[in-house]
Amino acid sequence: MKLNLELIQNPNDLKKIVDQLFLEEFIAIDTEFIREKTFLPELALIQVASEKEAWLIDPLALNTEELAPFFELLRSPKVTKILHAAFGDQECLYTHYQLTASPSFDTAEAAALLGYGDNVSLKDLLKSYNQITIPKFLTRTYWLKRPLSLEMRKYAISDVQYLVGLAKWLQKKLKEKNREAWAYELSAQYEKPEALQNSAEEISLRLAKCGRLTPRTYALLQSLVKWREARATKVNIPRKRIADDNTLINLASASPKSIDELKKFRGIHPKEIERHGKNLIQLVKKSQSLSENELPTLPKINKINAQDSRIADFMTTFLKSLATQHKISHRVLLNSKALKKMISQKIYDPSVWVEMGLCSPYAAELIGMDIQAALLGKSGLIIEGNKLSVYKKESD
Repeated sequence: MKLNLELIQNPNDLKKIVDQLFLEEFIAIDTEFIREKTFLPELALIQVASEKEAWLIDPLALNTEELAPFFELLRSPKVTKILHAAFGDQECLYTHYQLTASPSFDTAEAAALLGYGDNVSLKDLLKSYNQITIPKFLTRTYWLKRPLSLEMRKYAISDVQYLVGLAKWLQKKLKEKNREAWAYELSAQYEKPEALQNSAEEISLRLAKCGRLTPRTYALLQSLVKWREARATKVNIPRKRIADDNTLINLASASPKSIDELKKFRGIHPKEIERHGKNLIQLVKKSQSLSENELPTLPKINKINAQDSRIADFMTTFLKSLATQHKISHRVLLNSKALKKMISQKIYDPSVWVEMGLCSPYAAELIGMDIQAALLGKSGLIIEGNKLSVYKKESD
């Protein structure tokens, strides 16, 4: 493979590369970004490759207008974009340019469907592919600095150097198991903006399940979360540097009436109180003034009893044994929340699970009948040679 280690910083050079990549069926994409001290990721480098050639694009040197041809490539339905562990890259593309790479194929999701492990690293997956070793000692590098050393550029380009070949190898194995469409469906979830960002409403809903709030303090929590999200976005610093989740829950529960009361809370920076304390107290007063009809409804907390909890623990082990048997990650089959709902509500029909969104049609087809049999007491686990194995009871 030809590795072009000079950064692409000229729009004419970029256009030539894009024209070349438009002729490909598959291209590899990766990004380098920094976000330890920011709310949004700071894009520092874009790596792109075909099966025969790779380049490094410098987003710090090219503006949005100059990158337009590359954006067309990212959105082209004729070219499949190969990524590994796509969430971070897709999030970075979306927060910077309001687009995602589509259609996409995530080699980490494909690997999970083939039993190579959950969230397997590219380094480990390439060893399984062709005993390829890539460097992974610069993961904490400050990629925004310029110029990038030769070592850094070689490191960055290695992330896409073998990605197209790896994807083709995985796709062949997926076709053999009739799981290729499943892999594309899992990959596509990261193309949707709603999957890349948590809204203030979603965060409030999750925090409200702590069980410590009333409808009125929940209303305040919603306002506090919106305030924190707006502040974090505006000043571009991590949420926790403004106020962590527990602090917001405690603030909502206590509903402080004055700046002096607000200063007693740990977890919110004194400077935030100094600058925005009056606004926070106003949020408290507003929540206190709401009529009963204006208060939000608290989310339902789905708790299962002790017996169902023990059944869920067993079914989790049973599911993992099935996953091992089918050489697939249990994560892509069923999650614990879905299992607990099936058990507590006694929902034993796989087709209903699919209708309710508890599992995918692919998972239902693969392990639905086995899970149903276990829930009905017709299947279980036995120990054979220090290993757990699934067994089915003989029919009467």
